[in-house]
Amino acid sequence: MNLWPSKASAPVATPQIPFPGIPEALDGSAAVVAMETAASEAAGAYPITPSTQMGEGWAVAVAEGKPNVNGRRLLFFEPEGEHAAAAVTAGMSMMGLRATNFSSGQGIAYMHESLYAAVGKRLTYVLNVAARAITKQGLNVHAGHDDYHAVDDTGFFQLFAKDVQECADLNLIAHRVAELSLNPGIAAQDGFLTSHVIESVRLPEPELVKRYLGDPSDLIASPTPAQRLVFGDTRRRIPELFNLDYPAMLGVVQNQDSYAQGVAAQRPFYFDHVAPLTDQAMAEFAALTGRQYARASGYRMDDAEWVILGQGSVVANAEVVADHLRATRKLKVGVVNLTMFRPFPADLVSRLLKGPGASPVASRCRTPASRASRPTTCRPSIPAASAWGAATCSPATSWPRSRTCSPAARAVGSSTSASTSSGRGPTSPSCRCGRSRCSRRIRTSRGSRSRRRATST
Repeated sequence: MNLWPSKASAPVATPQIPFPGIPEALDGSAAVVAMETAASEAAGAYPITPSTQMGEGWAVAVAEGKPNVNGRRLLFFEPEGEHAAAAVTAGMSMMGLRATNFSSGQGIAYMHESLYAAVGKRLTYVLNVAARAITKQGLNVHAGHDDYHAVDDTGFFQLFAKDVQECADLNLIAHRVAELSLNPGIAAQDGFLTSHVIESVRLPEPELVKRYLGDPSDLIASPTPAQRLVFGDTRRRIPELFNLDYPAMLGVVQNQDSYAQGVAAQRPFYFDHVAPLTDQAMAEFAALTGRQYARASGYRMDDAEWVILGQGSVVANAEVVADHLRATRKLKVGVVNLTMFRPFPADLVSRLLKGPGASPVASRCRTPASRASRPTTCRPSIPAASAWGAATCSPATSWPRSRTCSPAARAVGSSTSASTSSGRGPTSPSCRCGRSRCSRRIRTSRGSRSRRRATST
């Protein structure tokens, strides 16, 4: 299964960009297979739509005897289900192997409980997800973020690719972050919309994979104070937790005091380092490839008054919509791409949303019982953007049909004026959400009476 074209088609590298990538056309699943079979050593996976092609691609590479970039033969174990697949992958990682898994939808829900233990043991494997809706009143195998957000609480860091190029690049970045932070991660893409859509990409070269990720057996400098306390000044790139020469107990029973202290210690000693180590890994990748990534990034945000926030394939479409609305409606629309969801990039999102007046959230996840039944359809700029993280799975599906702004927008005030698409001038006062038709309930200074004010076009 040769996913790289001949060397004759490779672009010329420069001292500034030593690894510009190899021009190729492939889908998101094939991009993940190309990266994993080049970088990793072992996989435990059970096929489930729409991530089946990833596991199949790995199995084909194993059958063909393909070595990875470090010259090692690939290992594959297909157990009886996703729950066992998570356990197999964890075992491979504890043996010091660069391990991976592929799953979607119900498979993620099935392995859910095993993911907590992978985090607690400080494993380094990457779970590749072709995001799919989870069965509710009916079965749906197409794109949805139910599975991606079902594991928000496990401790895995979470990255989401908006296109095939990002599928390849973020897969490598995820392995780099996992091995620096000793924290497992998820590299997700939209099922079918990305996993089965062929796009033009610059596929990372095998030489880049080897240089960027290195060999799992390399000795590296321990990157954090906590790791230096545990391992010393240097450690194996992927620690060998299962070593017959140095037997140890893992996952022992702990009573309340020890367990609580261990859980609390995870944050300062490990979780708090994930975000800065992600920034470091993305900067290192940019220096080698010229392709810049960030935990959250903006498109046409310099003067944006409206911002569409999203993750996954919707982001590329939203960028085109922003261009169209600027050209045809003179609306200053920008886009925020939430590449990382855990840890939530509150520092970057709050900075990006400092200027805009309203930010509709494009979400493929619904958690009906998480908020009031009335939809929240717009968000003002807020200092603590982490509050937005709780809204990503809210049923905010009625924008722009709903003409009632969110409670948070009403609290900001009515100092902003807006122009309507009909060409009439701004109305005053208008809602902070930026729409000229917005019914708001405004309390009088006495607090005992209220009146409804509606602006009209």
